[in-house]
Amino acid sequence: MLPAGNGTGECGRDPRYIITMNPRYQIFISSTFRDLQPERQAVLEAVLEMGHFPAGMEVFPATNATPWTLIEAIIKESDYYVVIIGGMYGSTDENGVSYTEREYDFALASGLPILGFLHKDPGAIPANFSEMRAGARKRLEAFREKVEQHHHCKYWVSADELKAQVVIGLTHATRVTPRVGWVRADMSESPETLKKLTSAMEENAQLQNQIKELRDVIGGRSPSGEGLASGSDPVTLRFDRSDKTKGQIDTTWDAVFLALAPSLMSDAPEWVCQAQLGQFVRAHLVVNKQATPDELKVVRIELNEQDFNRVLYQFIALDYVEPLTLVSQTYAFDRPETRREQGYRLTKRGAHYFATRQAIRKPA
Repeated sequence: MLPAGNGTGECGRDPRYIITMNPRYQIFISSTFRDLQPERQAVLEAVLEMGHFPAGMEVFPATNATPWTLIEAIIKESDYYVVIIGGMYGSTDENGVSYTEREYDFALASGLPILGFLHKDPGAIPANFSEMRAGARKRLEAFREKVEQHHHCKYWVSADELKAQVVIGLTHATRVTPRVGWVRADMSESPETLKKLTSAMEENAQLQNQIKELRDVIGGRSPSGEGLASGSDPVTLRFDRSDKTKGQIDTTWDAVFLALAPSLMSDAPEWVCQAQLGQFVRAHLVVNKQATPDELKVVRIELNEQDFNRVLYQFIALDYVEPLTLVSQTYAFDRPETRREQGYRLTKRGAHYFATRQAIRKPA
């Protein structure tokens, strides 16, 4: 396999080629082991299902190298670093630092993009999976604080929720901060591959022009979204749960947009939008005491399909979001196949509105 490039257009390539060539990344997974085996398995599955390569203690080869030398080498070779923190600090080295924290410190010093996933309610973790030693508890709390200070972390209470958060986080990270990664050697810049890539790019440009024409039509009827529900206007969203029950929440258009927008800062497939809105509903239920984290621990939540489409159409009409076709190339039985799927991203107006809502204002 050959490096896929860094997404900055090196060697004269358009950065959009990186998406089409479908680079695969090595993801280092760091955590304590005994207490987080189901969670680690869920994250391994998430990485593999996304088509990337997991790296961690489960896949360390037999070797004569010292364990830490091996760990350093694998972290250096990785593209992204995932740290999962539960209720245990873990085994420590001769300086009293856990190997998980030591791995994190090394990844941070190496400049790897780091994704932190912290247990949402450490106090609710069963005693046999929690630190009982006072000194270790203090070190664990300090470690959590350090990760939270350096990174925008995500929080979880179940293996399924962690898996969904990892998928969303890695999808966003690989688009916002693309790394070298790998592509098949036979997909490197051969004339046939470049011809296919050029054809896909031309098709995408045609689709973008059609989108612009549609937006101009919408803009002609409502140039600034006048008359459309937005901001603090109320909206009721229905949702389906994996336990076959249904429900609904009352919220505002702004709350929905602010929950969805981070995943659309770069091109995102439709299923990522659905997952992000499912997390929004889950958080709304907990905050408003309509459900407890334990009740939702093994429940998957998705917006009703009709309401999911209604949300996206509303934001398209407001010119906050634009649809697009995501193009990637995969191999089946050693034959190249071009895959297209529906995707979305923020428009300039949507990105500006999101940034404005997040910006810090001067004191009155």
